[in-house]
Amino acid sequence: MAAMQLWKISRRQAQQTPMHFHAEDEIFHILEGTVTFSIDGDVFNASVGSIVVIPAGAHHAWRNRSNSPIRMSTFFSPGGVEELYPKLVGLSLEELSTVVEPFGSGIVGPAHR
Repeated sequence: MAAMQLWKISRRQAQQTPMHFHAEDEIFHILEGTVTFSIDGDVFNASVGSIVVIPAGAHHAWRNRSNSPIRMSTFFSPGGVEELYPKLVGLSLEELSTVVEPFGSGIVGPAHR
C-alpha cells in the first residue's frame, strides 16, 4: 500500500458526494471554482487556493453548488483508496455502503443540502 495517494477531480455543476467517512486523512486543494464542504456538521465554502484538511474518521461531503465546473487535487494518507474508486461508479447509496465497508469506509447519509 502506498504511503499517499493523489487524485485530480473535475466536476460539473450540482455534483456531490454522499456524507461519508474513511480511514484515511484527506486533503483537498481547490484549483478552480468554489466547493461547499460539510465536515462533522460544519458547512463552509472553499474557493481557489483553499486547502481543506479532513481527518480520518470525520463525517464529510462536498458539493459543487455553482454554475461552473470545479477542479481540485485530493491527497489521501495512507494510500490504498485507488483500489476502491473504480468500483463506485453508478452505485446507489445502499450499494455504496456495501462496497466501501471492507475498505474501512462508510456512507452515513445523502449529500448535505
